[in-house]
Amino acid sequence: IGQLHRRHRAIEFRKFLDEIERNVATLQGRYPSVLRSARRAGMMFALDFADADNGMRFLAEMFLRGVLVVASSQRLDIIKLYPPLILDSEHVSTFAERMESALRAMS
Repeated sequence: IGQLHRRHRAIEFRKFLDEIERNVATLQGRYPSVLRSARRAGMMFALDFADADNGMRFLAEMFLRGVLVVASSQRLDIIKLYPPLILDSEHVSTFAERMESALRAMS
């Protein structure tokens, strides 16, 4: 039963990651002058901003909204997202709302 539960949880987690990817793509389409592109590699997402100032502003805006994101150590125009393993649909929705609020504040 434990293995079956872990498999089900992994499938559910993948669905949440896919939902985050869709939400990020939608927001990139709404705010293309701020968020140039987004990409996903496994569980990690990279958000490409117009410049380092926008990247750092997004980081600050998300922090003000209670969401931790990570700046790339090499390029400040790239912000990384590392979703936790304890995701649920409420977390995904809250993240999307807060990300949109941050991007709107930057526009």
